[in-house]
This record gives sequence, C-alpha cells and structure tokens, in this order.
Amino acid sequence: QQMLIGINRNHHLHRRRFSVGHEIGHLLLNHPPEIACNSAEIILYDREADECASELLMPEELLAPMARKVSGIEQLSRMFQVSVQAMERRLNRLEEESL
Repeated sequence: QQMLIGINRNHHLHRRRFSVGHEIGHLLLNHPPEIACNSAEIILYDREADECASELLMPEELLAPMARKVSGIEQLSRMFQVSVQAMERRLNRLEEESL
C-alpha cells in the first residue's frame, strides 16, 4: 500500500518539518486510517504521532547535551529547525521523564 504525505508549502519550514514527522509517526506506530477511528482515538493517535515527531526531530541523545551548552530555547529551536513551542514541549517532556 502506498502512502502520500501532503505538505502546504506556504507553511513555515518548522511546521512543514513537524507535519512530516507527525505523519511518519502515524506510519511507525501503525495507526489505522483516521476514517476508521472515533474522535477519542483520533485525539489519542494524534498525540502519539506528535510525540513521535518530537522524538524524531529532537532526539534526546542530541538535545540533552545541546540544552546544557546553549543559552536559550530560541537558539535550540533554530538549531533543530523546530518552533519554540515544539522545543518547549520537548524539553518539558524530557524533564518530566527524568523525575
């Protein structure tokens, strides 16, 4: 079965990258097509795909050492080519996991 990921070229680079990561997340996690899901499943699967995209674009092995060296979230965001919001969420998630 062939899959196609469509991306809006008018969106910011960071959003396009995250969108591709999100869709790859659905594939890696073997999520069913959205049409086969109820609204609660769609919300769950989208959260899982977002988490997968975050891990793909900002892997802990690269992010953790850089976070100790770099002076702020904006600089980290530029380095990983993600939005500040995506970076904040990823850093918060990693902090939660380390507690």
